[in-house]
Amino acid sequence: MKMKIQIPIIFILLMFYSCSNNKAKEEQKQKIALEEKQKVQAAEAAKAKKLAEEKAAAEAAEAQRLAEEAEAQRLAEEWLANTGKLEKQDLSREEGDYKDGKKVGMWIYYNEKGIKEKEVNYDQGEEEDVVHTFFDEEGNKEKEGKMVDGKEEGIWVTFDEKGQKKEETTFKHGKEDGLYSLWYENGLKKAQGPNKGKCRVGLWTWYYESGEIEKEINYAENGCSSRDGTTTIYKKNGKKSEEIIYIDGTFESRKKY
Repeated sequence: MKMKIQIPIIFILLMFYSCSNNKAKEEQKQKIALEEKQKVQAAEAAKAKKLAEEKAAAEAAEAQRLAEEAEAQRLAEEWLANTGKLEKQDLSREEGDYKDGKKVGMWIYYNEKGIKEKEVNYDQGEEEDVVHTFFDEEGNKEKEGKMVDGKEEGIWVTFDEKGQKKEETTFKHGKEDGLYSLWYENGLKKAQGPNKGKCRVGLWTWYYESGEIEKEINYAENGCSSRDGTTTIYKKNGKKSEEIIYIDGTFESRKKY
């Protein structure tokens, strides 16, 4: 009888223990789930905070960029405005010395942009003997010659970018009238003949780049670069290659050698 009473008690105790243990496990499980949830929430909060900080930094950088662009635009507009004012200013001037009310020595003339335009050496004598040297905007010598009453007179020499003589033109009262010559870059003469205004007249001689005569062309005295008479073509050895006859610009005949 005593044994029968002990068995239910043990069973009850086991049941109680089992329930307590299950309850503890459930509580532990809930605790772990809560901790995981809190971790996820914390991670999401950290991510959201990071995104907010990155957005704020990007917005600040964009604001800085726009401010710098605005400042650069302002400075550019200010520079353009000042440049425009400078461009409108007349910077032309003359530099040189006077003696007894007359210009002496070397005088330098600058154009309205302030760039050297020409040099004149007044120690060369009377006005008709004074050589005027003109320069391009890069400072290279462009041409030089004499002037009388503000007009070109006599032989004027034109130079290329390297400073080599490119052509010679004869002027009378500011107009081309007389011998005109051209040069190759190697310094040898390319062509020579008389000009009247911008027209070739009389006998013109052309040369090979190596210096030999290439051709001789006769132009009408009263026409404008109109061939009139014999045109002779030469080989480099100096022998004739052919002769062509023109009359008042019209071809008449050809003879080959």
